[in-house]
Amino acid sequence: MAYLVFSDGCMTVTTKYVFPKPGGSLYYRRRKPRDLSDRLGTVDHVESLRTKDPVAAATRAARKTAELDAYWESLRNPEASFTPKETQAAARARLKALRLEPAAAARNPDGWWRIIEAQEDEHGHDYMEARHHGREDVADSTLTPLNKEVQRLFEHGEGPKLVTMSDAKTLYFEHHTKGDDSRFVRDNSRAYDALLSMAGDLPLQAYTRAHATALRDKLRAQQTPAGKPLSTATVRRRWNTLVAMFNKGKREHGLNIGNPFEKIDIPREGADAKKRPTFTKEQLLTIAAACRKLDDERRHILAIQLDTGARLKEIVGL
Repeated sequence: MAYLVFSDGCMTVTTKYVFPKPGGSLYYRRRKPRDLSDRLGTVDHVESLRTKDPVAAATRAARKTAELDAYWESLRNPEASFTPKETQAAARARLKALRLEPAAAARNPDGWWRIIEAQEDEHGHDYMEARHHGREDVADSTLTPLNKEVQRLFEHGEGPKLVTMSDAKTLYFEHHTKGDDSRFVRDNSRAYDALLSMAGDLPLQAYTRAHATALRDKLRAQQTPAGKPLSTATVRRRWNTLVAMFNKGKREHGLNIGNPFEKIDIPREGADAKKRPTFTKEQLLTIAAACRKLDDERRHILAIQLDTGARLKEIVGL
């Protein structure tokens, strides 16, 4: 049954898995999945949300739901690919299931044995043999990103928030004067979309020069709707937006890291540019006369160009 968070007569907000106990304390209760009952048991997952405030409880319950979803999926499919946020969520839930706390390694070194035993159950004979014979490099290569995040969480704690490329993109458009223009967002997300389809939404620190060069080649291989290769000028324009996104993300979050997408060369850049002949004086007079015949935006743009010599995109932008 859904728990009522807020109601003013016109709008009602409810949340799942929250229930009150006598005295007003709010708890999280959720049935464990049947297909994992042999590993998790059949008793409902119950824990205190440590608040009596319905709004705070709803926020904490949503976080707990995300943690359990990721944790249970990791048990079903240990080799599944998770986003960085899902990995962190699953690691928090797995550490809690082992009855361990973040950043507790120094005061509870015996907790490492629980983690190792869980990893032996997960990875089986080969992992056990490698560990028991001192082949740590082989054992570590068996571990999944989730296993490693559990170890990191137990030793160092939550740590700073991982800033992903999607976070950087959100910041970039939130601070841009045209960030609420859907067409502008679409046109300036092309390199970002290509990066995510190729490498995924990683923390900014995880992107490398190899990602950058592979993305450059991917963009160069793209074609226009007419089936023609993208010009190097178009590739550079899209690339510069990606560089700006990355820099915005690291700057706003105070990350002291380099940008692997900066100073990337585009082979034969500019060699495909088409040179246009200069208008004659007679042609310019003809264009100016035509601009006076109709009072519309296109003629205004042409007229301003005639008088200023500015680029088309500069005038259109204004």
